[in-house]
Amino acid sequence: EIASCLVGSEMCIRDSNEQIRASEKRLEAVINSALDAIICVDQHQRITVFNPTAAALFQCSASDALGSTLDRFLPDAAQALAFAQLTTQALLGEMTALTASGKELAVEVSVSFERHAASVGGGETTTVFARDLTSRKKAEAQRNELEDQLRESHKMQALGTMAGGIAHDFNNIVGAILGNVELAK
Repeated sequence: EIASCLVGSEMCIRDSNEQIRASEKRLEAVINSALDAIICVDQHQRITVFNPTAAALFQCSASDALGSTLDRFLPDAAQALAFAQLTTQALLGEMTALTASGKELAVEVSVSFERHAASVGGGETTTVFARDLTSRKKAEAQRNELEDQLRESHKMQALGTMAGGIAHDFNNIVGAILGNVELAK
């Protein structure tokens, strides 16, 4: 009887472990296919997860980034992580990020904070989500330029209309003067 209970418990544990592994694989697939850079850091702000989008955005391999501090890539975000005690999520907004070579990038950053139970080692993990704003900034600059050109075009059109009106009025005055000159002859 005890043996059958042990066998049943062993099967239950095996099933649970398989479910956990399947869940971990799904999570890994989601993180690796995300369009935003996803970076996880531990309580010392050391990078523990660096997805492929982060590697492309920051021009740094995951193996090189792992173990680095977050301020290597997001110097301003490191200060904002002080909010960890106050909330579980925060939208930090637009920030300047740095690539591995030191090039500046505009990114939008949000964070999620998770505290771990003492039974699983305690501590906390912060997940940072960074979205590249480079193309959005280019589109915004292009739109502003087009709006400026449109305003300039409207000004020129108004100036042309005004010049045409003045020419017409001047022509009327000249016509009246020439008519009076003909009468005076």
